[in-house]
Amino acid sequence: MRGELGNLSGSFFQRRAGNFAGRVARRDFHLRQTSLVHHADQVEDSILKQMLDDAAEDASRNFNEDQAAQIEQADAVIAGKAPDGTTAYLLVEASITIVKGDVDRARNRAELLNHAVGTTTHALVIGESITGEAAAQAKDTGVAFAAFTPRRTPAQDPGSVCL
Repeated sequence: MRGELGNLSGSFFQRRAGNFAGRVARRDFHLRQTSLVHHADQVEDSILKQMLDDAAEDASRNFNEDQAAQIEQADAVIAGKAPDGTTAYLLVEASITIVKGDVDRARNRAELLNHAVGTTTHALVIGESITGEAAAQAKDTGVAFAAFTPRRTPAQDPGSVCL
């Protein structure tokens, strides 16, 4: 039961962190006109899904459906205009506590997305905290970290308990 409640709490966190990522894209990456092109809860209807399908169908890109599926597992992808006017993407992995695996996943998926769309792609991990090992890995690999602590009420977070 505790694991199920933890999963619900993590799911709540990931949904809220996806919304927070747009602010981070504007503030830290200086992207303008940002939009959420992918959210983990809306894979089938996402703008990103169509872009990845197009890339997989284009033989010259050397990109396949398995790679697309890996990107689609990201918690969120934000698109925006970079200061030079080009489109740039921010791939987001969110977890309450960021560990090294989250950093690796964000970096790998951002690299795959860059390969698929052929434009600047940044990697971001969002969490309430980050382990020392994960922070070092993020710094070494150019993955950004943003601290995020959403406000929770019992109605919003089934994992919280009020006595």
